Amino acid sequence: MDVEHLYQMTDLWIYCSAYEGLPFGPIELQAASVPVIASDVITKEIDLGLGLVYFLSLDDAPEKWAELAVKTQKKQLPTDLIVKKFREHNFDIRQGVRRLEEIYSDSNRDEVNRDNNNPQD
Repeated sequence: MDVEHLYQMTDLWIYCSAYEGLPFGPIELQAASVPVIASDVITKEIDLGLGLVYFLSLDDAPEKWAELAVKTQKKQLPTDLIVKKFREHNFDIRQGVRRLEEIYSDSNRDEVNRDNNNPQD
């Protein structure tokens, strides 16, 4: 089964990690309109502004986490809004490809310039 289908069957995701960089799970879940309750140590970059991400402290009582989980309802968001928010936050494959092309092009240009400035005999 594809992860996409699993996400669509999910009502809520609780992400109570203590150590995390930029987790892509919560970002992917928003594409499926799945609400995420995350610990406040996780970067706020995961919130795409769709009203689906909530942050709580790991120091908060378990009852507070449970209360928010019970209150949080899955809502189906329009696909065009989701796509817009993903693009605004640079989570678009086309933007990623263009950025990689720029990086490789700049790197290649720097290497050519370096070689031209340091000719070997």
